[in-house]
Amino acid sequence: PPPPAPAATAAADDFGALPPPPPRRIVLISGFESFNVKLYRKAAKSLARRCPWVELVVFSDRDIENNREEVAAALEGAEVFFGSLLFDFDQVEWLQAAVARIPTRFVFESALELMSTTSVGSFDMKPAPDGQKPGPPPAVKAILAKFGSGKEEDKLVGYLSFLKIGPALLRVVPGRKARDLRNWLTVYGYWNQGGGGNVEEAFAFVAQQYLTDPAADAAAARAAAATDDAVGTARDEKRGLLGGLMGAARTLGVKDPSSTVTVTIQPMKETPALGVYHPDIARAGLPWPTSVKEYLAWYDADRVGLGAVPNLPVDAPVVAVLLYRKHVITQQPYLADLVHALEEAGVKPVPIFINGVEAHTVVRDLLTTEHEQARRAAGVEEIDSLVPDAAVVDAVVSTVGFPLVGGPAGSMEAGRQAEVAKAIL
Repeated sequence: PPPPAPAATAAADDFGALPPPPPRRIVLISGFESFNVKLYRKAAKSLARRCPWVELVVFSDRDIENNREEVAAALEGAEVFFGSLLFDFDQVEWLQAAVARIPTRFVFESALELMSTTSVGSFDMKPAPDGQKPGPPPAVKAILAKFGSGKEEDKLVGYLSFLKIGPALLRVVPGRKARDLRNWLTVYGYWNQGGGGNVEEAFAFVAQQYLTDPAADAAAARAAAATDDAVGTARDEKRGLLGGLMGAARTLGVKDPSSTVTVTIQPMKETPALGVYHPDIARAGLPWPTSVKEYLAWYDADRVGLGAVPNLPVDAPVVAVLLYRKHVITQQPYLADLVHALEEAGVKPVPIFINGVEAHTVVRDLLTTEHEQARRAAGVEEIDSLVPDAAVVDAVVSTVGFPLVGGPAGSMEAGRQAEVAKAIL
């Protein structure tokens, strides 16, 4: 190309003196799962290598009390807020005000007051003037209505079912709000699956959709600003505007905006929403059984049949144990200890892992007792959703918190469902 005009050279010198733009910040505050903070910080380091223009800052809810000034400073310059399992009243009240000016906010499985601050593009959860949540577009509501049993206490369970195929279904729904809702569901899908890889992909997806590379933006701006000086009007007409822009960028030594790093999102690494755990299954690298019947067939053949639990009596009591699915994904060591302790005590364990909000459906629909079976044989059917091959158990142990219905322990919804829980138990 011909030598640049003097004005273009001066412009290049001026642009070269500009400092690099600061990274675009995401702030993550994790609540009831402080055991995962180390994993999240590891994901933040990996994200920084993939998206060097993005900074993911990780806190736990304890930092709101112990390092509030640091948390406040991070939130002050953030462009994305990400909160999960936050329920403490004082913390929620403080966060509501602290995140109000952050344009993009993802809040999952937290106090309703904080979840209502969710804002992703054109999709939000803030209450409407009449007190009703605006919610998704009518077409999306129609899709959501197809999931779940229709029972009030099962709404969250139906929502979890929708998570798996919702983003794909929403591709056919027109409008930006549907697109932003699809993005919100995609992020939650990765987050809900858990594990370091999925967490990293969740934030990489946020970066791809809502945080462009400021270096690319600056390159495009420099190319546009210098076009008139570096490329004559005649050349623009001859080569077209795009050619003129790229020519100007090359003349000024500016990086071609089309050559910036592309964020490629990896497929989700899935763990069943509901499955049955045993340390021997994990050790062998086998897929998790997705039904109690499948698990008991494996247990009776591989554990009892092969003599792995020689002290287990033939009439050993069967105890269902409800486990938090994320603990299984992150391989928390207490899981194996608990299962082995039950076996050593002469108990046959049935450790069922769940997200948390569907605990009542497991107890209600998948587990039964000899007493309930006798009543059903006599024509008394109190639970219409009990599966035909429900497992007969002698006791249920919950490690995911109480009450049985209503989700995380801090949920106010639980109190409204107390009678439902009593009936199921």
